[in-house]
Amino acid sequence: MAYLTSYEYDIFISYAHADNKRKWVDNFCKYLKDLLAIPYGDNIIKIWKDETLTSNQLFNKEIPNALNKSALFISLLSNNYLKSKYCLKELEWFCQHVKNKGESLSYGKNYSRVIHLLMADISKHRWPVEFQGKLGVPFYDENYMNFPLQPDEKRFDTACKKLCSAIAKILEAMKNNEQNLSVDQSDPTNESQHSIEAHPQKVFLASTSDSLKHYVKRMRKVFHEKNIYVFDSIPPPYNADEHEKKARHNIKESTLCLHLLNEYDGEEIDGDSTFQTYPLKQLDIAEEEKKDPKDQLIWLPKKLDYSLIDSDTYQDRLIKLENDDRVIRTNTTEMSEISKIVIKELEARKKSKEKIITNTSYFVDTHINDLLLATSLHNHLVQHQFLSYFSARNDESDPLKQFDNCLSKANTLLIVYGKVNVKWVIARLFEAMKIITIQEYPVHKTIVFMLPPQKKTTELKEKLKFFKNIQMINNSNSEDILPDNFQKIITSNQQGMPS
Repeated sequence: MAYLTSYEYDIFISYAHADNKRKWVDNFCKYLKDLLAIPYGDNIIKIWKDETLTSNQLFNKEIPNALNKSALFISLLSNNYLKSKYCLKELEWFCQHVKNKGESLSYGKNYSRVIHLLMADISKHRWPVEFQGKLGVPFYDENYMNFPLQPDEKRFDTACKKLCSAIAKILEAMKNNEQNLSVDQSDPTNESQHSIEAHPQKVFLASTSDSLKHYVKRMRKVFHEKNIYVFDSIPPPYNADEHEKKARHNIKESTLCLHLLNEYDGEEIDGDSTFQTYPLKQLDIAEEEKKDPKDQLIWLPKKLDYSLIDSDTYQDRLIKLENDDRVIRTNTTEMSEISKIVIKELEARKKSKEKIITNTSYFVDTHINDLLLATSLHNHLVQHQFLSYFSARNDESDPLKQFDNCLSKANTLLIVYGKVNVKWVIARLFEAMKIITIQEYPVHKTIVFMLPPQKKTTELKEKLKFFKNIQMINNSNSEDILPDNFQKIITSNQQGMPS
């Protein structure tokens, strides 16, 4: 664990491998680590530095994974760095990742999560845009052709201490923020949960072929400006099992999934024996997790050249999508329209949800034997901004007046059936139906919510055969209110609302 418990690494070192030919980068990292050990202790500050990438390798798949888990980004800026597309990609990736999480790259006026030290006297107009307006830490000797300072020089020690001071300030600012939030991010599927919950609209932008990635980048920027949360790009992780776990989690949590597909099927999944690609796998997962077709949008170009498609499987899949209602078709020159369509759809959903919440109220009725989990169900409704009335009395002290009062205010009756005898449930239903009929109360939906011990819906259905239009939701296999079952309550009410 890093000093900042929300991250695996406190510092990510970004450098051009050409600058390490004389072990300058290795010596710098060791010196920095030793200096940071003085105020923090040995091995407390976790530093990530790539040891394997060479100039002729493809982009290392471990790098974006490490970037996503790092708190600070330190760039060893040099002429070699500016020539390296891999180094500039690391910088771009880190900044985009932070923004996608709804976090800030700066704390206060002077503390930045992106720090650059200058291995050479590089003019500010050549600095990447992420460094504009910031002060770099000079690590070069202006007297000797701007060569980097060496670890045995006093000026090197002074520069390192200045850098450590900047690192310490931003770490402490982030540590204080971390403690205030008290968020546990140890679960790799928990992507800054406080940031996610702060955004009611969440978009999963599925993996695409390389030819479409620049469009995805533009969409991320547009969504971010509209305060729409966009999940981090997947992959990473690249491994088949880890990829599926994270993709499934994020897709399930998303409000809407957007898939951009064209003639190129994308990169094959690491370790997948079927040679399936990331875009297709994520489409499969979305179709499993998103039962409502409205929860997915699929973009295809207006003119799709099937002759360019190498995979018969991928070609068949695209043909099947030809007449799919989820598909949007535009020219690539009109890709900006996709963002507008997504935003319009999310705004419509938001208004619809606000209308549902305004017109929806619940009465959670329970026996004292099931008070604990019934309270949890009531709290779930309140936390999701629904109006919920709660009654918890045993048979002897249950005042009919309170029962009548709650029924008069609700349009959905939720009877909790857990440890209590089923005869109590039947008696409550008879009493409720009588009051609702006589008083003409607005209750239009009745749900029996089943809690532990384990029960069978078929058996309860037989016992309640005298009642019409009673919905049963079986949550009796879990001590927690399962998200899918809670969603059934909301969906049921939405469908049952009178027009």
